[in-house]
Amino acid sequence: MIMQDEMVFAPIGRITTGIQPNTLVMRTIDFLCQRLPEWRDDDRPLDESENRLTAQLPKFLNRHAESFQFYTQEPQRGSFSVDLSVTPYDDYYKCFFYIECKRLPTPSPKGREREYVTGGEGKRSGGIQRFKLGLHGPEHNIAAIIGYVQNESCEFWYETINSWIDDLIAGIALDGSVWCDGENLTQYTEDTRGIARCESLHPRNNSDDIRIIHLWINMRHKS
Repeated sequence: MIMQDEMVFAPIGRITTGIQPNTLVMRTIDFLCQRLPEWRDDDRPLDESENRLTAQLPKFLNRHAESFQFYTQEPQRGSFSVDLSVTPYDDYYKCFFYIECKRLPTPSPKGREREYVTGGEGKRSGGIQRFKLGLHGPEHNIAAIIGYVQNESCEFWYETINSWIDDLIAGIALDGSVWCDGENLTQYTEDTRGIARCESLHPRNNSDDIRIIHLWINMRHKS
């Protein structure tokens, strides 16, 4: 594990005309890395519900972002919707980045334990799975998943999630998709404020690979 006193950030919350989409995405990720601990430590209603946390989060982020905005439940393919979408102020109908949010651990009932990765056989409720299948963000080649770490450590979840992906690659667990070597999480770092970051790369049918940035906030940590 790499520990950092504080991750290095680009200018926060401000974008200018002419910046390429992936540059906007990376500035958004830097912004999230800075603001997620502030949101966790803010004087807000305390709740462990995934839906309520995800409803709270953009309200805080939008108060601090100067040139882009976060919205909830953006419709995707079919009946699916993604938790958060990000648009610039000057083109607020055009989403340039999609974010899914997941609790770690996933709550009961039994059978949903691995939902950060996959919904399991016959289900398409997994965070990574939906991006991999093109159900979320089919027109984009980079996305993010925010993990609300409520038990164990971020490093524990890095190792556990990679073991779940290993099972999918080996065919021990099945979800109707083909999982290949190289889809594991990599480049793990964690800072002193309880923010961990890693990423993964996943092939998609009839589309470019999807790169997923994983941002995890330790909800029990206090800055």
